[in-house]
Formats: sequence, structure tokens, C-alpha cells
Amino acid sequence: MAVVAADVGFLSEDDMFGLSLYLLAVPLFIHFFHGMVPERTVLPFIAIRPLTDGEIVMAKLKAVALSSVLSWAVTLPMVAALPLLGDLHTVLQHIPLFVQYQHLLRPMLVLILPGLVFLSWRFTAADLCFGSVGKSWIANAPILKYLAFIAVVGVVFYFAHDPQFDSRLFRILPMLLALPLVLKFVLALWAFHTSLQKKLLARSAVMTYFIVWGILGIVFITPSLVLFHQEQWIVSLCLGILLLLPLARIGLAPIALSRGRHG
Repeated sequence: MAVVAADVGFLSEDDMFGLSLYLLAVPLFIHFFHGMVPERTVLPFIAIRPLTDGEIVMAKLKAVALSSVLSWAVTLPMVAALPLLGDLHTVLQHIPLFVQYQHLLRPMLVLILPGLVFLSWRFTAADLCFGSVGKSWIANAPILKYLAFIAVVGVVFYFAHDPQFDSRLFRILPMLLALPLVLKFVLALWAFHTSLQKKLLARSAVMTYFIVWGILGIVFITPSLVLFHQEQWIVSLCLGILLLLPLARIGLAPIALSRGRHG
């Protein structure tokens, strides 16, 4: 695209939009499919490592975090250079969300940039427990999750033609999100309690998980409340953020790895 821009002067709006979308999608795409198709067997090198299951899981989480940070460290400078190739502002004017919230763009960068890094990390880290068991049919479980998500999106689009749909959805959405959030906390407490009983995790590690989870919640929810406190969907947004923060499946990962290594 840089060669084309050098030849014709500036890229067209369609080329600029496609290039922008491509650059932003690559890190998410890579981590999305790495999380959706995790290891189906426990590697012998991991199985015989003289480390506890919790230490191995922590090492994997750190490796995925480093991968996410490096991916965006490469991508963001390329995105920042896009205005040199064409009129990016005109392209953004065709995006309804940008037009609606462009006055909040600078403050939103505080939320968007960490959010992109976190989302890339989450795609892989949240599903470690499925690939750590060492059973191929369990490792395929994330695929069913994404198929279910696509089905839900299809149902929403089907009913979206109803003029009353938005108001009804925003009324019931907090309740629909609150229920899985409660189940998430119950499952997380059980998982971490079991890991402590089996000595797969130290108490300090469990406290670290909960502290990091709480910090991430504050980091993402506080700017959201400041920027969108007047929107009717702000409660649903906050509940959705809490649901996106992996906790229960992080707690299940040492249990799954223990079964995969010693089962």
C-alpha cells in the first residue's frame, strides 16, 4: 500500500478503510484463532517440567501477555502512519460511532488502547483450561462458544427491525448479564478453592489473580463511567466488562493442567 501511495499520491478512501481495518484486525485475528484452537495434548516438555501446575499456567499467561503487547507495539506505529498514505479523517467520517463520539476520541484512547491489548490477551488466556486437559474433544469446546456467539448475534439482527427492540433489549440486558456474572464468581470461588486444596496454587498466587482482576475492572470501568455515564446502556457495558475479564477459567487452568499432566 505504501508503494501504491507513492505511485498515485494518496490511497483512495476504500483502500484506506481496508488497510486500517486490516492492521487493527491482525493482532486480534492471530490471538483469536490461537485461543479457539489451543493445544489438544499436553506437550511432553511441559508434562515433565519440575514446576507446579500454577507456575506453568502463570508462565503461559505471561507469555500470552508479552505476545499481545509486542503485537500492538508493532501495529500501533503502523496505524499512526496511515495519515501519510491518505485522508484517514474522511474515512472515519463514514463510521457512525466515530461521528457520534468523535468529541470524546482523545479521552477514549485511554480505554481503547489498553482494551485492544487486553482483548488480544484474553482470546488466548481465557481458554487455556480447555487445551490443558490433554483431551482433543475438550480442546474443541471454544469453537462451540464462538458458534453460540454467532447464533446470538444472528438472533439480535433478526429482531432488530422491531422499532421497540432497542428499548426492550436495554431493559432486560442487565439481568441477562448479571446471571452469568454470578455464575462466574461462584465457579471462580470453587476453582480457586479446589486449587488451594490440591496445592496447585499458593494463596499468594490466588490473591494476585483477584487483585489483578480488580485492577483491570477499575481500569476499564472507571473511564467508561466518566465518558458514558448518561447513556442508557452504561450498566450493561459495565457488566459486560466484568464478564470479559477472565477469572473462573483462569482458576480452572491449573486443575485442567494437573489432570493433563498426571491423568
